[in-house]
Amino acid sequence: MRLFTSGTTPRSTRAIQNLSEICEANLKGRYDLEVIDIYQEAGRATESDIIAAPTLIKEEPLPVRRMVGDLSDRPKENHAPGSVPTTGAIAVSGRLLPAGELARQPPSSGNAKFVIALFR
Repeated sequence: MRLFTSGTTPRSTRAIQNLSEICEANLKGRYDLEVIDIYQEAGRATESDIIAAPTLIKEEPLPVRRMVGDLSDRPKENHAPGSVPTTGAIAVSGRLLPAGELARQPPSSGNAKFVIALFR
């Protein structure tokens, strides 16, 4: 995963903290995170079509997902590992789907819970 930030702004700092908490709680030892400051590496932001920061890009497992924001709007309820929430909405390929629609589809990988938590 790559997290594009804009220096040490409050939103970027919160995004790093929130993403670290999410990853440690759900993917401990099973993720790679690269933090890229768009002020220091503007070329990489351009290559990745970054138009706002913070932006998270998850490339694996496919499909590629993007999320803009500080990741502070997380589900409050806990779901069993591998379960899929049936309320709320999830961004899939740039459009919002009701969570129940995704619940009818089997998860494609062990990281599905993480993807759902981020894009709910």
